[in-house]
Amino acid sequence: MTVKTYKAIDMQEALKMIKRDLGPQAVIISTRKVMEGKKAFGLLGRPMVEVTAAVDIASPQETSAQQDGARQAENGHKVLESLRCELNELRKEVERIFRSVQDPAKQLSARLEAELDEMRWWASRMVRQSASNKEGLAAIFGSSVLYRLTKHGVKETHAIQILSRVEELLGDQTSEELFLRKVEEMLLRVSKTVDPLHDTETVKPRVIAFVGPTGVGKTTTVAKLAARCTLEQGKRVALLTNDTYRIAAVEQLKTYARIMGVPLEVVLTPEEISQVIDSHSDRDVIFIDTAGRSPMDEGQVAELESLLTTDSRIKTVLLLAAPTEPIALERAARRFMPLNPVALIGTKLD
Repeated sequence: MTVKTYKAIDMQEALKMIKRDLGPQAVIISTRKVMEGKKAFGLLGRPMVEVTAAVDIASPQETSAQQDGARQAENGHKVLESLRCELNELRKEVERIFRSVQDPAKQLSARLEAELDEMRWWASRMVRQSASNKEGLAAIFGSSVLYRLTKHGVKETHAIQILSRVEELLGDQTSEELFLRKVEEMLLRVSKTVDPLHDTETVKPRVIAFVGPTGVGKTTTVAKLAARCTLEQGKRVALLTNDTYRIAAVEQLKTYARIMGVPLEVVLTPEEISQVIDSHSDRDVIFIDTAGRSPMDEGQVAELESLLTTDSRIKTVLLLAAPTEPIALERAARRFMPLNPVALIGTKLD
């Protein structure tokens, strides 16, 4: 270590001297004010600043050792980083192997559980049938069908009626394939459907509002029906929407409207809806796309009710997603009943 003392007229000058002499690595050890002069007791002398500074100048051997240590540390860091990467890759490979072994086991377990559940259900059903001495094709081919129908929300009495009717139609000569095909035909026959665009009213325009929970496909359905009316049937269509809650919902419908060449209006109050309907009285059909409402939120549905039920020209159609659990479907249907829907559209059938 090199230690030197400097005198200067001020601190700034002293620092310049230290930096020039010892370099920027120098460290200030002490500072004090002194009087520079030859008068007795320093009287009338010039005030100066005395600064003691030091710098650690390593020997060539020390410098070489420091450089070697730095290189070793850097090499060690590289080795550790390489090991860390290899361990991460090894961990990923172990997880992949574990999943490849575990997933089939889980799938097999779930499949076996479902089959056992079906067997338990059908065994119970067969016991009840034996007790009542009732036999038939439903007992032979209908086990899986009856189980699936009841599991998906069809009441057992209705399912049995369908299977019994199929048994009557086929008689004793049948196969499982034919039995299943007839069940499918019967389900389609008992499920009453109506064309949502079937026009039985002479009053123009027809005003149809589409309501339902969030995410059931109201905007997409409106666009499809509007395209069908415009492009296939040559009808004059107008679109209304109050869906300003969902991000880019209005822009999405604007794109559809622009492609089909139909007008689009944004309405937020009952008064605006009536005014816009009056302004489009020359149209054949007016479709109203509404914001999705949670069946769990009574206030949201009430808000929608106040918007749509003030104008008697508006007919409401309820949209529900077909894959939804039966209990949730029933809850949603009950929640939207105050809007007096005249029809139901099942979406997401694919």
